[in-house]
Amino acid sequence: MIRRLLLLVLVSLFVAPAAHAAKARFTPESGLWWNPAESGRGYVIDIQDETMQLLFFAYRPDGSSTFYMSVGRMTYRYSGDLLAEVSYTGTIDSNEGGQCLSCPYRPPVYTPNTQGQVRINFTSETTATMSFAGRTIPIERIAAALGNRTERMMGEWRVLIDFYNRGNGSYAFRDYPYFGDVLVVDRIERRLPARPDLFVGCRPTQSTDGYCRAAARANHDLAGFLDANTGEHVIVVKDVPGTAFSDAVYLAYYVEAGTSNFDGVVDIYEEDETPGRGPFYPVSGFRSASRSFVLTGNGPSSVDGDPKSGGSAGGVSLAARADDGTLPPGLTAAEVRERYGIDVAALQPEVEKLARELAARPD
Repeated sequence: MIRRLLLLVLVSLFVAPAAHAAKARFTPESGLWWNPAESGRGYVIDIQDETMQLLFFAYRPDGSSTFYMSVGRMTYRYSGDLLAEVSYTGTIDSNEGGQCLSCPYRPPVYTPNTQGQVRINFTSETTATMSFAGRTIPIERIAAALGNRTERMMGEWRVLIDFYNRGNGSYAFRDYPYFGDVLVVDRIERRLPARPDLFVGCRPTQSTDGYCRAAARANHDLAGFLDANTGEHVIVVKDVPGTAFSDAVYLAYYVEAGTSNFDGVVDIYEEDETPGRGPFYPVSGFRSASRSFVLTGNGPSSVDGDPKSGGSAGGVSLAARADDGTLPPGLTAAEVRERYGIDVAALQPEVEKLARELAARPD
């Protein structure tokens, strides 16, 4: 196994890098995977660069437990700018005769290609189909501790927004095209079966908070939901609260989310404007603190939380950062669909509902 991995690494080092255009992408998540309809058997997938290591926890025909392995390089298929599929094909190898759990070390006997070939087609960060031994089964990343796809949004997320230059270098973002956002989700609101549950929270007052102060919840609250038909998450954030003299400004995120990261686009619009018309800007986000940390102040987190005390409202609209008060040219709805496979126009009515719910919440 070690010799095989070294060979793969050496081969990859001597492959010249190719120029490439910006494309929508996703990275399948490393971790424990399974087919929920076949409990008791599972798969460990570990991805490092383009190399994937796959372990099977399975059983022999007599019912005794065993494991198999497969190691190799992944391949990618694009449809235009949209990453349609990430796949892996390799042989299933075995190791036999190694040490038991409490025994002295004994090297196993490695035998290649004892169980034929396996192919995995990843369709998102957390879903795939696996084909081996004449069967094709759906598999998914195990997220038992995180709950369903709405509940797993609980926690803190760091977001990068790309106001990239599309050939027009005259706008104020040209030297600083990247901006960040922090989103905290700390509650699930159950709704009637006819409407999806909401996950709600805020943009925190400070990036190191890890929770929602009263001022953040009043002035920069957020609400989102999972579109069950498309598998996409929609998140609406109040960027700037409205006043008697000005409309509120909202950010609508349209993303494909896994258990620890998401990719998609953001739309920035004022209260009297219709969302879903763009321009849209690429965004990517990653989980930076756990649900436990957000709810209790204890748990996995990339930063230390501040004491849970009050704070003041703040924030300036991203739209106001441009010299002339306008945003740079971004993607159109058609380009978003081409690159990300997200139909923002179809989601527009739900975005308006989320914004109305935020506007109706008490300060």
